[in-house]
Amino acid sequence: MKNTILLISCIILSSCCYSVKIFKQPDMSKQEYIRDEFGRICIYHGVNISNFTKNSGKPSGYYNRGVADTCWQQPEDFCSLSTWGFNLTRLLWHWEAIEPQKNIFNKEYIHKQIERIKWAANYDIQVVVDIHQDLYTQKFCGNGFPEWTVLNNSILFNGCTDPWNLAYLDKAVLTAYHNFWNNKELQDKYVDMVDSVFKWVDTIPNVLGVDIMNEPFPDMSGKFERKKLTNLYNRIHNMVKEKEYKKLIFFEPWMGTSTGIPTCLKIKGGPGTVYYPHYYDAFIDEKREYKEENKILLKKAIPIKVQESQKFKSPLLYGEFGATPKDLNYLNDLINEFDFYNIGWTYYAHDLPQYSSFTFIDENKNPNAIFSVLHRVYPMKIAGDAPVYYLKDKAFYLSYNKSKASNSTIIYIPPNLNISVETSGEYNIIGNYLYYTNTNEIPQSIKIIY
Repeated sequence: MKNTILLISCIILSSCCYSVKIFKQPDMSKQEYIRDEFGRICIYHGVNISNFTKNSGKPSGYYNRGVADTCWQQPEDFCSLSTWGFNLTRLLWHWEAIEPQKNIFNKEYIHKQIERIKWAANYDIQVVVDIHQDLYTQKFCGNGFPEWTVLNNSILFNGCTDPWNLAYLDKAVLTAYHNFWNNKELQDKYVDMVDSVFKWVDTIPNVLGVDIMNEPFPDMSGKFERKKLTNLYNRIHNMVKEKEYKKLIFFEPWMGTSTGIPTCLKIKGGPGTVYYPHYYDAFIDEKREYKEENKILLKKAIPIKVQESQKFKSPLLYGEFGATPKDLNYLNDLINEFDFYNIGWTYYAHDLPQYSSFTFIDENKNPNAIFSVLHRVYPMKIAGDAPVYYLKDKAFYLSYNKSKASNSTIIYIPPNLNISVETSGEYNIIGNYLYYTNTNEIPQSIKIIY
């Protein structure tokens, strides 16, 4: 999303109820975390797979791919991701490919997607299934919603735009979104589709949860988040609880709230949910230079989302963010801010260069300059509470309070990194991982110098 989309947010903002105290430092003692079966805090550094999948519902031959070829990734690519320390993938699924015709599901597509999930499992990578959309549908140069859901009152679409997201302002696109958010039958079908996705993945061990809609776009009613998006999310929340699905519900605010604007969502939240916003600086996206004011913006925007996650009583992960090789300072500052608030993330995206300018690999699948920022020491599992961790001056620092959590704290260490460790506890290094055993003291402290 770029400037044009953020400008729309200013219009909607006039009817929005501020739900956080803007710019007040969050109380991190109130933060919720995803925890494993041992009670350890799970920190995720992951990737989106991928921008290429937006072509998965298109006719055979598009990018020389058919409907069944949902990704270019193969098993060895998941092996590389694991070696590089990524422990989560956000795997894009598209309603247009799931249910290309009303009430007819594409079993081949679903099988291929589940196959990818199992490839990830072979390398201990968890998966968030993301039900993805941009610009509503292929018909509008986008992806996501099936053509049979498009109700645009016969208004002609003016065609693809540059930048691509200017098409959000096209009258046909706006009308399609308006009609979706004001059509109970279409929303019923959406809930049914989400129900099916949960049913398909609920017994797959390495599926962490389902992101129930990527970047929901408003109907311009002025009460979109507070009423319509909240109602849809709460319907899905109730469905998941009634059917006793075990996977987590990942939910996003509308994209216009990305950089510093509070959300108006009133979703129930609580156990079983994860708050999953995105961060895109509109000026960086439009290829402007990263300046001090951009850094100030991200330092104001991230705490707002932390406070919102506390209001929802939900853990916080960032579902998307990206940068080009010229914006490494921006990317480093953003990830450092995530570290400061113990926030996990899924970078956008793991792609070949022809499919994404944000990719961190080259055409031979070797890491590029972006990778050097993403690839870092970090705690995958923390056997305690109140964690604090950060990188500074060629050193990694982690402290936390011992809790009832059992098993080891696990820290990922990039390959070929020569390190020394300062701690009063016991530890073992096996492969790319440091396993730390808590001492009897309440505070725990580890310093890794590299």
